[in-house]
This record gives sequence, structure tokens and C-alpha cells, in this order.
Amino acid sequence: MLLTIPWLASLIIGRVDIVNGEGIDNKCSKFSIKSLWKQGITVCPDVTRSAIVMLITTIPYFIVQGADWHFGPTKPFPATVNGTVPNPPNYMRYTSLATAV
Repeated sequence: MLLTIPWLASLIIGRVDIVNGEGIDNKCSKFSIKSLWKQGITVCPDVTRSAIVMLITTIPYFIVQGADWHFGPTKPFPATVNGTVPNPPNYMRYTSLATAV
């Protein structure tokens, strides 16, 4: 949510007309529904590299979340009197899936 509003604003403010698949910098016609197919943004190579780095850095996050979702918590509660750990509730298995989404 925190990145959605600035991202949308940068798309609206940074849009340019597209002619023959190429963005025409410093030229932007009036916004309308039809113009959605005739306008876009141009991206410099630095933005592309930064996006790739961001995607690569999310891989460890998904590995940890996937393992937690698959295996679940091992000791969610303290041991009982006889030394056994009770089974965790079913909802705890899906908490990591919910946080990933």
C-alpha cells in the first residue's frame, strides 16, 4: 500500500505519447480512456536493473515463507506436564501464507 500511491502517481505524471511503439518524450496529450492505449511511460536502464535486484532479493523471503507454510510451527506451545507438545491448530499453518499475500 505504501508504494502503490507513489507508483500510480509516477505513472500518471510520467506518461508520454507512444507513436509506433516508441515513447515521445516531453509530449503528452490530454488523458482519456482512449488514450490508455496510446500513452505509456519510458524507463531508463537503471530502473530495469533496480527492478531485477528487487525481484532477486525477494527470493529468500519466499523460501522462508514457503518453508514455514509447508512445515508449520514445531513448538507453538510450551510442553505439557508429560513432556509432549500438543499439535498446533490448523489455522497456524496458513498464517505464513496470509502474511506472504
